[in-house]
Amino acid sequence: MIDIVIIMPEITRGMKSFGPKALITLKGLTLLEHQINSIRKIYKNNTIYLLTGFECEKIKKTINTKAATKKNVIVLNDSDYAVNSQVASIKKYLENKTNTNGSLFINNGIIPKYDFSKINYEKNNIFLINGHKSHFNIGCSNIQNVEYLFYDLPFLWSECIFFNNESLQLLNASISDTDTKTLFFFEIINRLIEKQNIKFQTNFINKNEIIKICNIKDAKKIRHYI
Repeated sequence: MIDIVIIMPEITRGMKSFGPKALITLKGLTLLEHQINSIRKIYKNNTIYLLTGFECEKIKKTINTKAATKKNVIVLNDSDYAVNSQVASIKKYLENKTNTNGSLFINNGIIPKYDFSKINYEKNNIFLINGHKSHFNIGCSNIQNVEYLFYDLPFLWSECIFFNNESLQLLNASISDTDTKTLFFFEIINRLIEKQNIKFQTNFINKNEIIKICNIKDAKKIRHYI
């Protein structure tokens, strides 16, 4: 079975006024619990890794009090999140994982309804959004052969991506100590595309099958989605 990896640290450290974004409450559950519940509709028993930093103990407490969400959930904490980028947590996951079947990465605040289980796990898969979607601002300019991810390019990236095991090994080997403090995940993906010539199977997620919560003001939008 593949791993599911939720990347959290680089956004939560800026939310000190009300705590981690993952713990925003919507309809009686935290955003993180909604993410896990959404994933469990597709992957009932796969291990879910939570890459955390800011207020990790609160996140652990929330998960551990709910039997439905703590099953096969592993929390990896970056204690240096204040000076690190999200890449530091990804590196930690890559060094601790035991699975050899590939990993699906989902960014913080993303709740998908898309059925990822339909993809070919032997290939790398990138998930683009079919249609305009607010809050998503990283995209690509070539949907047939993704060559680059960056802000404001026309075909929106869903911030979900699958790497097969071979590419995960290349990903781990390509991350330096400097990268863990400076780069975003999409920048590491670009490096693999440019330096390692990694190719992706392109998949489209309907704009109604995914939502991104950026802050507490977005709570009203998600009420009609959950």
